[in-house]
Amino acid sequence: MQRRDSRDQPWRAGLLDTTTSRTPILAQPPQPAQIVESRTIKRFMATPRFMEDLSFSQSSGRKRPMPRWVETAPRIMRQAFVETGVRVRWSECDLQRHAYYGNYMTWCDLGREAFALAAGVDYRDYLVTTTEFHIRFHTPAHYLDDLLIRTWTAPLTIRLDCHYEIYRKTGGQLIAEAKSQHALVDPQKGLRLSGPASWHEKFEAFLENRKASL
Repeated sequence: MQRRDSRDQPWRAGLLDTTTSRTPILAQPPQPAQIVESRTIKRFMATPRFMEDLSFSQSSGRKRPMPRWVETAPRIMRQAFVETGVRVRWSECDLQRHAYYGNYMTWCDLGREAFALAAGVDYRDYLVTTTEFHIRFHTPAHYLDDLLIRTWTAPLTIRLDCHYEIYRKTGGQLIAEAKSQHALVDPQKGLRLSGPASWHEKFEAFLENRKASL
């Protein structure tokens, strides 16, 4: 059997000598990871969602709007929301004359508190901690903007899930959306607690009443 020399496969011997212009540089052969990635992309491009977005983009000349986070929430959470308002203060703006991004979490806290009070739950009776918080900014808020905060919450189980949307009242423009997770903690032991039955019942009754009034 004839032994193949490494010079027959230049990538095994490294790049060829490039000191002369007559010697070409051979590219590396496709690696397994690149092949897998290429196949994954091709499979994604064949999905109905990708073809639908491509058709929408070609027909309208623009991209499909980004789906809202609350659309991925459980159906029971999307049944009702609570609205509360806030005005951007001068102290909440940065040197770029935008509302500082850290204030959006505070505004979401206001929305979550408004939802709890509307459902008849007093936070002072519990130790509530935040375990996750995610926010997506669409456009900045400015000084003296009147904002509308919409809050959705599911009945409390082992954790409390919330979704938020912040709108500019003038024009109704969505400027930010967020989602958070919270847990009840035993103040003495520092351990996570399951939600009390009374809290769960209040939230469930509130959601059913709001659903019936729509």
